[in-house]
Amino acid sequence: AERALLHSEEKYRAIFNNAPIGIFRTSYEGRFLEANPTLARMLGYRDREELLASVGSLETDIYPSSATRRQMLEALLASPQGVRRDIEFKRKDGAPFYAVINASLQFDDAGRPAYLDGTIEDVTIRKAAEDMLRQSEEKFASIFRLSPDAIVLFELDTQRIQDVNEAFVDLFGYAREEVLGRTTLELGVYQTPEVRARLFELLHANKTIRDYEFAAFRKTGEEIACLLSCQVMVISGKPSVFAVIRDLREMKRMQQLMIQTEKMQSL
Repeated sequence: AERALLHSEEKYRAIFNNAPIGIFRTSYEGRFLEANPTLARMLGYRDREELLASVGSLETDIYPSSATRRQMLEALLASPQGVRRDIEFKRKDGAPFYAVINASLQFDDAGRPAYLDGTIEDVTIRKAAEDMLRQSEEKFASIFRLSPDAIVLFELDTQRIQDVNEAFVDLFGYAREEVLGRTTLELGVYQTPEVRARLFELLHANKTIRDYEFAAFRKTGEEIACLLSCQVMVISGKPSVFAVIRDLREMKRMQQLMIQTEKMQSL
């Protein structure tokens, strides 16, 4: 029985020391009672011994504020079996350290809160990637919303419109609600179904179309000269088409004016 107990303790110690995530036990009052080497390295300490000796108060040395730890304790009192939270901790040098903490609350024989057991996972890299993705999405949303060219996003398979910007609404004369979920064929945008079919043939073959000039029609039936550029991209696991349509009417008008001016100069 002693040999079995010793073997079990050795296995536990090996798991504790070599786990890729931080493992801890802290007192309810806010001091480390135990921590594995991984957690010590995460927090910027040389080893477990330095961490246990250096951190006198979790509220001031690890948590960004005492209020953050108090909120954690309140959540554990409400759900002592386990709480999961994203928290920005502090490293030894004061640098921010983004982590996911899983903790449970243990009680003594008198029923008083005694200590916290749990794990801490470093998500700093993931957090940075999420922030970059969010910034990229915000930039895309700004470009989409503020572009002077008409932009339409639709599914490649169903060809149904997912979103349009204000410039598209202004150019074609439809309300946004009128176009969502419909196809450009249903809206009568193209001169003939054959023109639209040709565009989709090019799109399926090349995944990209650049500067394709064609005649489109507004809701009123007015014909407008347009320049189309589009590309296939995967959104939420589905192939979608991001299309930009430029109104050429002003450019065509200026070209005619220049031709007329040159003719007058020649005369």
